[in-house]
Amino acid sequence: MEEYKFTKWKKWEYRDDLPEIKYPGVYCIAISETDLSGQDFRQDFNLREEIVYFGMTNHQSLKNRLNQFDLTISKRRWAHGGADRCLNEHRDYEKLLPNLYYSVYPFESKIDIYDPKYIRTMGDILKCENYCIAEYTERFNNELPKFNNPKSPKLPRDLRNKKKE
Repeated sequence: MEEYKFTKWKKWEYRDDLPEIKYPGVYCIAISETDLSGQDFRQDFNLREEIVYFGMTNHQSLKNRLNQFDLTISKRRWAHGGADRCLNEHRDYEKLLPNLYYSVYPFESKIDIYDPKYIRTMGDILKCENYCIAEYTERFNNELPKFNNPKSPKLPRDLRNKKKE
């Protein structure tokens, strides 16, 4: 597998700090009681077991997609399927925040769905996400990252109207 250029891990609360999030790309979410801040995306050249989700965006910025994840886990708006699975397991936003980290692989490109160069970039983004999920699955006993797994339950609809618990 080619080496992907993910940023060092950052705490979720600082997700707007990276200038690269203005681009489309692949993002990775980890939940860890160990502080991952500033550590490399890979640990000993391997993916981290703490990774719970890989996502991508190619029609909007990483900032917008990470914001949609946050809107969902904070129960402000239902805007992200993977975050909905995360919310089902971690219903207390304030308890989750200190252990939530992200890393991004931005694809520096202007979003223009009519530009052949950008159309190819969209394919590269999708390939990168799929390769990351495949590599994680190979490394960790043929298990998908927890919230990429479609069998992982989403928050039940009857609980969606309830605000923060």
